[in-house]
Amino acid sequence: MTQSALARKMFLIVHDSFSGKALGPPKLIRYAVVAAGLAELVMQRRLAVDDGRVVMVGDWRGDGDEVHAVLAAAIGPGGRYVSRSWVEETGDAVFAQVVRGLVADRVVRREVRAGLLRRTPVSRFPAVDLLSAAGPRVQLEHMLRSPHDLDIVGSTFAAVLDGLHLDGVLDGDGDVDRAMVRRAAADAVKILPSNLWDLLAAVTVAVEEVTLTFRRL
Repeated sequence: MTQSALARKMFLIVHDSFSGKALGPPKLIRYAVVAAGLAELVMQRRLAVDDGRVVMVGDWRGDGDEVHAVLAAAIGPGGRYVSRSWVEETGDAVFAQVVRGLVADRVVRREVRAGLLRRTPVSRFPAVDLLSAAGPRVQLEHMLRSPHDLDIVGSTFAAVLDGLHLDGVLDGDGDVDRAMVRRAAADAVKILPSNLWDLLAAVTVAVEEVTLTFRRL
């Protein structure tokens, strides 16, 4: 199944490979996944960013990538401003599509568990193919340990995790911590093209109120 590589990798980074548990609040997880999907399109020069507005460059709606198709429909021919409501709505749609693809490709499986105090059921996504599921996290952790190996993708992931206050998702390993993510995010401005940095900044600003709320909890 053809899907945005970066959206899939971000999904796997922000979920525990063994338990399948999300490593952050569901809203922020979805923001991170959609940010990664948008970032891939900017890297491919299929999206341009102008003062917080994303605009399609050319018509790539039929490229066969199912995540790209969701994003193309959400952006539309006239472009869209990166608002909180738009990121939330688009994030839900992208997240659902990524889940569908990873389950179909047998990278993860979906488990639905009863929520606390009979609230909304909670989905978890433990690995079926542990090597594939854990790979993106292992690669990112390696780059954070060895900053000279940090590439544009690793810098993008670090910037998204830091901007959405998900920098703690990598705390599980003793030698990779929040400080490493924050340093990589600070260095990202030197590495990332201005168009890509503008996109990540727009997403962060759009959802800043939500991220600060979770930060205080």
